[in-house]
Amino acid sequence: MSEAPQAMGWHGLRQSWSDNRIVVLGLLALVAALFVLYSIVGPGQYHTDGWFPLADAFLHGRLWIDGSRPWIERVPGPNGEYFLPFPPIPALVLVPQVALFGPDVADTGGMSAFVGALNVFLVYALLSYFELKGRAMAVLLIAFFLGSEYFYVAATGGIHHWTQILVVTFLLGTLNLALRGRWPLVAGIVFGLAVGCRPSVLLAGPAFAVLYWRSGGLRALASMVIGAAVIGLGLAWFNWARFGSPTEFGYDLITGPDGSKVLDEPWYTKGIESPFYLARGLYTMFLRSFEFDEAFPWLKPSWAGTSVLLTMPFLVYLGRAFWKSPLILVGWLGLLPLVLDLMHGNPGYAQFGYRFILDGMPFIWMLLAMVIARNGLTRGFVAAVAVGIVVNSYGLACIAANFITT
Repeated sequence: MSEAPQAMGWHGLRQSWSDNRIVVLGLLALVAALFVLYSIVGPGQYHTDGWFPLADAFLHGRLWIDGSRPWIERVPGPNGEYFLPFPPIPALVLVPQVALFGPDVADTGGMSAFVGALNVFLVYALLSYFELKGRAMAVLLIAFFLGSEYFYVAATGGIHHWTQILVVTFLLGTLNLALRGRWPLVAGIVFGLAVGCRPSVLLAGPAFAVLYWRSGGLRALASMVIGAAVIGLGLAWFNWARFGSPTEFGYDLITGPDGSKVLDEPWYTKGIESPFYLARGLYTMFLRSFEFDEAFPWLKPSWAGTSVLLTMPFLVYLGRAFWKSPLILVGWLGLLPLVLDLMHGNPGYAQFGYRFILDGMPFIWMLLAMVIARNGLTRGFVAAVAVGIVVNSYGLACIAANFITT
């Protein structure tokens, strides 16, 4: 088959939830279980990053934060203030919580666990589009939330992981709308929010453009672009107000407490992004393994990362996602942000696995869903998912016990 047969549209998804309360209750139970698991496994992230202080600053009409957290990544301003060197959406999402409870009530670890668990509904909606049910649906859900890098990122939180959980959320939301050809203006806004978390995901734009061009032609595509442009203009103003340039997010302006510049670090000799870093990124993504130690537990993960072929061995089944289909094209176009990620000077330090893979997770699961819809759920795929769960659980256990190398 070239397309998933009888693909479930928006009305069908809503009707299936209305007619089958057991499914809804099961998803709610899974959300609750994942939230508890992520919360227990992950470390606390109180006062470790600047998202809550920035959200509080927004409530007080400021774009800057004070110097009370010198350990966070920041950019000094001209008048003794500091700017957080990232796009603002991860802080804006926290504004209602800060308004209600203040900036010190919660941490990004807890919020990553909460939002990370809620994404069960968005992943279920994505898989439902391809008419996956029963065992196939369960395996792909478990693989996403327990057998991939998502497990570590959602359980950990912090300055970068909170951002990447939101990227997955917004990309899943956009993809669900775009596949069903619904609300292109809203989809554009949601996609703009994803870009407002990690600008690299802008490269996924062509994937959504293809979907809306197929479903609604030029009008739908224009609506999506307008929605995204609304957020884009806001981001441009935010950058200009802080750094005098609409395209400067501050990544290359980061300065440590001792005055050291981020571009002086050895992995940024060619700037923040460069094709010269591709070998380093590819090595981390595909080849970096555990470190051997003579002492227990012998195999230790490294903060520098671990190959996705170890943490997500079922990705080899993407090799079957090559047949003539517009949706297959969309799936691969959605992975374009990973090309830019691989050219980042630092390939994601302080991680288990390769955390940048989350920029492509929604599209990876779209492709896997199509492979399973076409070929069925095989024992090999199930076994690969089981291995992924074991490896990710082992990695998180080692980190919790401080059995990890630098």
